[in-house]
Amino acid sequence: RDSDAAWHLFNELCESPGLSPDQYSFTSLANAFCRADRLDEACDLLEKMREMGLEPGVVMYNVILNGTIQPRRHDIAQELLGQMEQHNVQPDEFTLIARIRLARETSADAVTDVWGDAAYHLATTGGTVSRAAVSALAVSYTKCGRPDLANAAVRVVTR
Repeated sequence: RDSDAAWHLFNELCESPGLSPDQYSFTSLANAFCRADRLDEACDLLEKMREMGLEPGVVMYNVILNGTIQPRRHDIAQELLGQMEQHNVQPDEFTLIARIRLARETSADAVTDVWGDAAYHLATTGGTVSRAAVSALAVSYTKCGRPDLANAAVRVVTR
């Protein structure tokens, strides 16, 4: 498997004198694990990074958050979001999109809750809403069987 090959290469990197993995190599390996449905191993990399003196960034967390969507692992997603907050890793647009995609597996109300949290965060930090986030919101409402909310959200945000 590709994830096994990536793991082998990663271990060789760790054992090579003068070489050590960085944020990019950890994130690439986490992505390979997530794509191979090896989510627990991807999560274990967060601790391994810290053991090696690296602090996982928002991209690493987003890769694993996206890995929780297909298997509907809301428990792991919540744990990751808690870790982000605990370690002062600021969520970005891709974090929001992953949260919206996770919420749509629950209900339109859950999507609304995520969007409300994001809107509050954006209002207090001076951020803006991207087209990608609005698109994720509209698709999520539609998949929840609420195209009326999708249309309303697009109208409000595009004013």
